[in-house]
Amino acid sequence: MRGSAGPTAASCAACAAGSYKDGTGSEPCARCPPGSFKQEPGPGSCTACPAGMYAAAGAVECSSCPPLSSAPPRSADAANCSCNAGFSGPDGGFMRCVCCGLVQGWDRLRAVRALPSRILQAGARAGLVHGV
Repeated sequence: MRGSAGPTAASCAACAAGSYKDGTGSEPCARCPPGSFKQEPGPGSCTACPAGMYAAAGAVECSSCPPLSSAPPRSADAANCSCNAGFSGPDGGFMRCVCCGLVQGWDRLRAVRALPSRILQAGARAGLVHGV
């Protein structure tokens, strides 16, 4: 029976979620290929993951790429996720994409925040400021 497997019709079992079987016969169910999924057991085919999502073989659902990143349709792994246009960061996995100028902006902000303490420390060394 389509969507089930077993040596005889009396012993057929529904294909588990994440697996499928296109034809009839005693062949076992196959896992959904990478980049696709199937949520329900029984008959039915695997559905391709949309852009921005990925799934390993035998998946019951697709996983989303991290924020501000995307992957092509039918992606099999988080390694296929890359930062969207206008953002930068390491590709794949659990990366963190940031606005292209933001990293430099944060470095500048840290330097500006450190400036008052540097001025106070210099004043203390010169004897102009006490208690720093």
